[in-house]
Amino acid sequence: MLCLLLLGIGIHQKTNRAIAPPIYDAMHYYTKGARVWTEWGMGRLVNPFNVGPTIRPPGTMLLSSPLGFSRNFRAFLFRSIYYPIVLFVVGFWLLAESRAYQPGQSWTNLTGALMLASLPMFYQFERNPAFTSPYDWGYVDCFVAALAALATALLLVSVRRCSIRLATVGSVAGALTLLVKPVSLLLMPLFYFFWITELLIIHGQIFARWREDKLLRNYSIWSATLLAVLFFLTAVVCFKSEYLSQQNITMQNNALKILRDMFKNVPLWSLVASQVHTSFGWHWFYISVAATLLSLGSIAFRVLRRHGRREDFRFLAVLATLCLGIVWWIWFAGPQMRYMYPFVLTFLVVALPDILGKAAVHLPKWSRRTLAALCMAPLALVIALLFAETPSIQWQHILGVNLSSGHFREEVEMGNLLVQEAQSQARNLNIYVLGADERPGVVEAQGVYRNLLKPEAPTLQLRRPIDWIRPIMVRRKEFVPSDFLLFYPVRDSNRLRALHARQVVNDPTTEMEVFSAWLTQASEDQGLRVVSESVLRLVKVVDHVKLDQAFGKLMAQHRWQDLFYVENNEPCF
Repeated sequence: MLCLLLLGIGIHQKTNRAIAPPIYDAMHYYTKGARVWTEWGMGRLVNPFNVGPTIRPPGTMLLSSPLGFSRNFRAFLFRSIYYPIVLFVVGFWLLAESRAYQPGQSWTNLTGALMLASLPMFYQFERNPAFTSPYDWGYVDCFVAALAALATALLLVSVRRCSIRLATVGSVAGALTLLVKPVSLLLMPLFYFFWITELLIIHGQIFARWREDKLLRNYSIWSATLLAVLFFLTAVVCFKSEYLSQQNITMQNNALKILRDMFKNVPLWSLVASQVHTSFGWHWFYISVAATLLSLGSIAFRVLRRHGRREDFRFLAVLATLCLGIVWWIWFAGPQMRYMYPFVLTFLVVALPDILGKAAVHLPKWSRRTLAALCMAPLALVIALLFAETPSIQWQHILGVNLSSGHFREEVEMGNLLVQEAQSQARNLNIYVLGADERPGVVEAQGVYRNLLKPEAPTLQLRRPIDWIRPIMVRRKEFVPSDFLLFYPVRDSNRLRALHARQVVNDPTTEMEVFSAWLTQASEDQGLRVVSESVLRLVKVVDHVKLDQAFGKLMAQHRWQDLFYVENNEPCF
């Protein structure tokens, strides 16, 4: 409790320094909560599943706006970081303590809880080019993973105690995961599998014991029915709403296909190697792999000697589900490590208590204390960094965490400039962006945030070459009519000359670079005027006809993909 309190205070200090609103997916969650609460506040009891953005389910409101919409987005950022840590540690503690048979086992479980609380995946704050974070604060991947681990822990503890109440809470937590992310369509059958497996492990020949044990009989029937009904009804509600409508499912599949196509020629390991450290930490990754191999070896040894135990099946079952998650991630989910989190955290919460129990029995006392101190050291360092005014970049890299906060002041000001321009012109502005990283995201998010505060006021409408629906490409009919263009200027003169001289432009990355190089030297002769300069450059389109003609001249200077000509041959004006 003391460690969780210290973590909460440290995380709260960091989130309070944020000046940029949440970006991309996180802004979707924030927008969802704002619109739902606005409708409810006006007396319209709308179905939250059908309030836009419909691709984001209402369960995310537990993080973004649990008690109503707040102008203070920092509270959302805090909850997105802190809640998953608490849920995961509580789930692990409940399950580990239910299996505590040895004197002093609680101290071993405490070591395990503090180990898990230090996983780097929980400490990815504001995006920063100095770190290879798999996501940033405001995302719900850790939240859904912690909910999955908590649901699994509650269900397994309920089996041991034959507690219908715990089974009910675990079922609700499991069903709630589908209201946070669609990955739960794969998780909910796993919850049921874990529950059945634990029932057979703990109670053995369960059907033979029904006549003798009324408590077990009632628990088994009621829990099995509750799990099936609750999961089924939750899925039906989601599929009958806009959330899991055919349109949204198709859009998500298209987005995953585009993501896979972007990296189809890149080896998977080179894409995710850096994400392993920022998700699990190489230190915990190697220790977990070693412990897993040792456990498998001991199980194989007992099986060969015909001394197998039913408890071994629990480890094999949860390891099989982890492998299933890895296969699903590689083949269907794209190269983003965060999609793996529910399977990894579920594996850890089930397997680690037994591993720690064996370590407590077989290791000598002096080595247990030494190992415990080493295992708790990463969390102590994380807490120290959270309270540091300027956390050491080197130590953050060593631990795999990113505790950045309070950056992007220039991008926030650029977003405010565009909002003021929209209000002065009394209309929505169209901004075309070349770039999909954090800086353009902050500019966009500032416009969305100001619109949430004043829905009646004009705002920004951003378009990009990538919309996760169509192939990635600059489209003339979207580019030329824009009011402003936002891009990264090419400041290296050698790179600028090389891009101008490039003959063939045959991939989206090169296409973005060629356009950025062209815009870097553009002037009012091309219908453009620079209005703001930082790391990004913002230019105003002052003459759409000149820009359209300049676009045609740029096309003639390079050879593009066939689809590019199909999309862009016709002038706009």
